[in-house]
Amino acid sequence: MSFLFYNEIMQTPILHGEFVYKNVKYHTDFYSLIGQEIPDLPWSQVYIIGNFQNQIPIVKYAHASDNLPGGGVKPNESIFQTINREAKEELNMAIISWFPLGYQKVYDNQENTGYQLRVYAKLKKIGEFTNDPDGSVIGYELIDIEELNNHIHYGEIGDLFIAQTKHLYK
Repeated sequence: MSFLFYNEIMQTPILHGEFVYKNVKYHTDFYSLIGQEIPDLPWSQVYIIGNFQNQIPIVKYAHASDNLPGGGVKPNESIFQTINREAKEELNMAIISWFPLGYQKVYDNQENTGYQLRVYAKLKKIGEFTNDPDGSVIGYELIDIEELNNHIHYGEIGDLFIAQTKHLYK
């Protein structure tokens, strides 16, 4: 019975949005996972709302907007393996603990669909950031939770992340 109830919850997004990327209009449906299990979906990307010394690391790019650390899920890689690899590559940090916040289904008008997971993670520094093996991240900045949406521009979804995690930054 609880499994059926879980599936019913997952079918109703809590937020809708849209954005244009490389001249293609995308639609997003955001689903909360607070207190829920991560559904078995074909994850394309995972992004981390990190907590290092009560601040959020935001990655910097040479030719793109600031964003959360994270990226693509490699074949046969678990969610934990992905977030640990991305935290190490983009921040030179490791995951101490984590939990899912939610996910968004991203789709266009050509029937292309992707699933992007968002997680909260407590982080510890391994060493100084030197370079991203993929070459796109040039560094990171630590910011206060209240400033998150000013950097990543996620709109209502960014506001939701702040509301969901603010109590964890003391």
